[in-house]
Amino acid sequence: MATAEPSRSLLPAITPRIATAPLGSSRLQTVPKRYEETKPVVIQGHAHRMIIGIGHELQRRSMEMSEVERLRGIREAEQAVWAQAEQIKAEAVQRAKEESRLDQEKLLKKVSKAQEKALKEEALRVEMAMQKLAIEQVKQERLEAEQRLKDALTEKEKEFTKRLSEAVSGARKEEQNAAAKKASDIEKSQPFEPGMSDYLLQPVYIDEVGKVPEL
Repeated sequence: MATAEPSRSLLPAITPRIATAPLGSSRLQTVPKRYEETKPVVIQGHAHRMIIGIGHELQRRSMEMSEVERLRGIREAEQAVWAQAEQIKAEAVQRAKEESRLDQEKLLKKVSKAQEKALKEEALRVEMAMQKLAIEQVKQERLEAEQRLKDALTEKEKEFTKRLSEAVSGARKEEQNAAAKKASDIEKSQPFEPGMSDYLLQPVYIDEVGKVPEL
């Protein structure tokens, strides 16, 4: 860092001024002064103090300039640090956004797979339940149909047995009536033989198929 050169205007004039006695005067008219009180000594002391003051001023200005340079360097460093921090922040935000996007995609895929699996399991469970219900319904319907068929067969058997019994009874009655009429006709048309009436009056039985046994 360059230091400022001292201004020449600050330097005192150190050229001694020689006092001249007025014309016509004598040196013996004045009292000689001590060396410390002479002009060169005073001028030398004053110049020395001025040089020291100039040195102090130069040092102060140099320190001020150094402080200015230091503060400017600090500001520039701060600006550079802030710029770098902003860049790092922007990169971190972008990286965080990308990571968040990837995490969201992974989460969505995971949730989608879980939902798909749950839907498949639920569909399979419902399908199995429906199949079981259908099997139970078919089984129940088959049992009910078998029971209805059994009841119908039982009813038909009862009806058939009743009709068969009625038919057999009617046939027996008709055969008995026919046999009695035949015996009456024979008795009227032929002379009476002992034991014939007893034979004709015997009951006539009909077998299971409705046939009258031969006499």
